[in-house]
Amino acid sequence: MKITGKCCICGGKYVNYGKNSAPIKSGRCCADCETKFVIPAKIREICKATLKRQRKIAEREFDSMLDSMTKWLEARKNANEKTAKNCSDSLNLYDEIDF
Repeated sequence: MKITGKCCICGGKYVNYGKNSAPIKSGRCCADCETKFVIPAKIREICKATLKRQRKIAEREFDSMLDSMTKWLEARKNANEKTAKNCSDSLNLYDEIDF
């Protein structure tokens, strides 16, 4: 005995319980609509979710790199200020020497 029903997408008939029509619609669909609409929609959802995860990972990596660069620049600034102070101190000492 075959079980038939009405496709929730095209209105045609399906046999043997049909196919899950999510994410297009809730209900059951025929094999043709599954192939034409449901499977491509599922693939698009998977791709979107993958891109979203990759974007989050890239943003975290970018933030980490930006933080590292900021710390490096701050260290360079501090080193340059220390070098400038040392040079200034040396020049002051030189000015204090009587020749």
